Amino acid sequence: NFHNNRFHLFQQILITYYLAEYQALIGKLKESNHLIHQGVSICARKHVTYFLPRLKVLETQNALDQGGDPQEIANLLNDALAFARLNRNNVVQVQVAALKKNYRKLLAN
Repeated sequence: NFHNNRFHLFQQILITYYLAEYQALIGKLKESNHLIHQGVSICARKHVTYFLPRLKVLETQNALDQGGDPQEIANLLNDALAFARLNRNNVVQVQVAALKKNYRKLLAN
């Protein structure tokens, strides 16, 4: 039963992430952010960190697309990187590095 519950939990978080990503891709950032916050909330309640790096990267990208507050964006990037390191997620670490580099260029202009 434990493994079955874990599977359903991962399935729920994964579906939430992909729905959030889809909403972002079609420009519905408010809906995307709502789904991201739902996913983060599920992760927090169930003590699951595996999906947090990708959720935080998507939240960061949404904030960038919305012209968010620079301090908020820096915090989101730091959160994404911290969770990526915790989970040894090299793909997200590279994504965060690219986002940071592009964001610095944007701020310089």
